[in-house]
Amino acid sequence: MKLSKHFDESEFKCKCCGAVKVSPLLIEELEHFHEYLDKIYGKCYININSAFRCNEHNKAVGGADKSQHKLGTAVDIKVDILIKGIVRRLSASAVHEFLMGIYKDKYGIGRYHTFTHFDVREGKARW
Repeated sequence: MKLSKHFDESEFKCKCCGAVKVSPLLIEELEHFHEYLDKIYGKCYININSAFRCNEHNKAVGGADKSQHKLGTAVDIKVDILIKGIVRRLSASAVHEFLMGIYKDKYGIGRYHTFTHFDVREGKARW
């Protein structure tokens, strides 16, 4: 089922049990980020590695007890851009910097080696 212009419900399923829980605000902000990147690069693809996690899956991947993933308010993403017909992956640090520039004073943004975490928690968290 289509949740928005660029995102489908299947992208937000728990990899363990298949349950779906996703915040409408998360979808709205992901669309905003997608549009922002499209303006810069012309075409982008936001790939969701991890979204909602049930308790069992969250434990299996070593997630925090109070993980935003368990609430349906978080995603771990990689971003591909299309330049002159060639798909290139943005580095996790580049994605992190873009998100930090857009969401200076709110939400959760974390940089990992191969992906970037983004969540729509109340308040601000950075790592």
